[in-house]
Amino acid sequence: MHIYELHKIGLHLFMPLIFTICVSPGFLLLAGGKLNLRMNYPKRRLWLCLPVMVTCVLDVAVTLAGQPAEYWISSYIVVNEANPVSYWLLTMNPGAFALYNLYELLMISLLILALPEIVSKSIAVFYTIGAAKAIYYWMAGALHRGYWVSNLMLIIPAVILVVALEKASDRRPGSNLDS
Repeated sequence: MHIYELHKIGLHLFMPLIFTICVSPGFLLLAGGKLNLRMNYPKRRLWLCLPVMVTCVLDVAVTLAGQPAEYWISSYIVVNEANPVSYWLLTMNPGAFALYNLYELLMISLLILALPEIVSKSIAVFYTIGAAKAIYYWMAGALHRGYWVSNLMLIIPAVILVVALEKASDRRPGSNLDS
């Protein structure tokens, strides 16, 4: 079965949920943690959700901006998208695409809040880099913004990610680990 055939079954809508239920507990156990997904998390962990949110919103915006003019006048038939799940959702409606991304953002944020700090940071970095890569390709490709503008667009997620990692760190104020 090819990944493109998943849209016939509808399983793609549940991929973040499947990841949450199946993969994350196994990864957590491999990392040596307890299988405890209660939402008792340090408030500083919310910082790790910020770069994920920003890059997700930017990715949705550039994906919709990168759709050809025919997309908007052809009842969403002419789609420019490489991701098969997003492609299928864009053929349905841009609202369906946006709602799915909101759902995915919620699932990723719940994972960040529920899992141990090192796993949460890894998820935040992974998702932010992945979405930033997609933003770059839209900017340099379909939106024709050029090399320099596309690279400058990567500064936003990079700065937000560094600030979020620093704010989410459990280091005590005044401790200097650099010396």
